[in-house]
Amino acid sequence: MKSYVDSIVAIAQGEIGGAAKRVEAGFQSMLTLAISFFAGFVGLGGIPSKVKEAVGKLREMVDHALDTAITWLITKAKALFASLFGGKDKDAKLDTLPFDATVAEPFSMGPEGHTIKADLHAGELKVTVASAEADLVSALKAAIAAESKDTGRQDSQRNKILIELNAALSRAQSIREDWIALEARDPANPNKKVTYERFMTGRVREIIGRLRELAKYNITDLQNIIAKPTKRYIPKGINIRPTVYDKATGGKWASESKTFRNKKKAELSQNVFAIASMRSVDFAKAQSEWNNLLATGRLDDQKVPTFASYNHAKDFPPLEYETDHRKSLGEFWNAGENDKDDATRSATALDQSNWQLLTARENAAKSGVGFNREVGPNFASAAADSPAGSSTINGQPYLDHEP
Repeated sequence: MKSYVDSIVAIAQGEIGGAAKRVEAGFQSMLTLAISFFAGFVGLGGIPSKVKEAVGKLREMVDHALDTAITWLITKAKALFASLFGGKDKDAKLDTLPFDATVAEPFSMGPEGHTIKADLHAGELKVTVASAEADLVSALKAAIAAESKDTGRQDSQRNKILIELNAALSRAQSIREDWIALEARDPANPNKKVTYERFMTGRVREIIGRLRELAKYNITDLQNIIAKPTKRYIPKGINIRPTVYDKATGGKWASESKTFRNKKKAELSQNVFAIASMRSVDFAKAQSEWNNLLATGRLDDQKVPTFASYNHAKDFPPLEYETDHRKSLGEFWNAGENDKDDATRSATALDQSNWQLLTARENAAKSGVGFNREVGPNFASAAADSPAGSSTINGQPYLDHEP
């Protein structure tokens, strides 16, 4: 009785929370006393286990009732939303429903990067984790079934997980239907209409937010698709050649290619001088050899004068030359060095049997083989700060799709 008197005084003073707790404690004491008295009176035993069993059954009934009530509320809320904001332009027709639409949003769950993709094709919507091409809806359903039976978690944690899983599932399954029910209106601004792709983007971002909340719980059915080996792609902002080849040599490419360039330029200078000197003896033969130098990129036809007026002492020294690979490094990379280590790529870059001297203009104009941006599972590069199995390169996360 004292707890109820104290509660009345507390309520009068505005202390609602404390009063509620005292009333609740009082009811619990009375309930325990009443159950014990009744058990003794009728000669029953094992009351605690029977009460626990009854409470468990009652919880299942309550959970089921709550799920039904939430579904009913969502349905009614959608109808109310449409009636409140759809009346102004009842006659306005909904834009033609899209037949195909795709939205992809990157996200991270743990150290790995992933992409959630919502793809509407031929009227059928599929939501997948693009890195594994796994059906997210199926994974969420499996996770809900497994977590509902998981007795290893505390009730409060399991309930929180199930709430997030069910919410993510609901949001993933009803994207198209919700867009139609809202008459293509922006949920954040009912007076504004949005395209289906934009609506999908917002919904996918919401699903990502819920998945991030679930990441810390190590849910097996989600981890099975998130943790699958994913492809890794180097982001576009990283220049592959200097990052994983030139740097892998530890500075040797810069120094050794310069030495090679100076040596080959000196040899070329002697050759050009001999050809120029031949003009007075056999002009036609000398010009033929001159033209060959122009055709092979060893003389820059935009930097040297005509053969007849060429002055070696004045015209040759200013010519700019570069060291180039005959077989491009892109070819080596695409043929397997995107799955190797720095030592392999360094040896390839420094192999002088594959070097040649070209004018700077000819080298710039040369179209080499482009570098594929995917790296293999064994790729490693200390030069790019990306050890084997790393999720980053040069401090940036790998992509799980072609950039």
